[in-house]
Amino acid sequence: MSRAIIPVHPGQFSAFGFTATDARVDRQRTVQMTSNRMDFARATQLLKELEDDCLAQMHAQGFTGSIDIERRVEMRYHGQNYELSLPLRFTSFDEATAKELWTSFDKAHEDRFGFSIPGEFIEIVNFNVTAYETLGKPQVPKLAQ
Repeated sequence: MSRAIIPVHPGQFSAFGFTATDARVDRQRTVQMTSNRMDFARATQLLKELEDDCLAQMHAQGFTGSIDIERRVEMRYHGQNYELSLPLRFTSFDEATAKELWTSFDKAHEDRFGFSIPGEFIEIVNFNVTAYETLGKPQVPKLAQ
């Protein structure tokens, strides 16, 4: 072998990726709720607990800057064995937000699978919350040609 390429920042066995990514904490809670028996207070409380836990973990790790929160819910039609993950644009549940959620699910199901079943019971399977802080990226010097 007359020549070899040795990367400055190899992709494997390197801590560089750790320094180049944003700080992030994910939390998930499995629930058994359906569109016909939605407990608004419990759903709101679970979402808040997940968010509080994410923020506490971020703060414990020393991240106190601009922390963003992303909320998602995994749902499916009653009896299905696969879920769709949808973003939550609200922090508390009531009749209006639940109706918005069911409508969004029907549309997402139609978009993904080509059909929807409006009025069918929808199961909420998981609540997911992610807290993240966008960090500055390290400068990577360019190699001479």
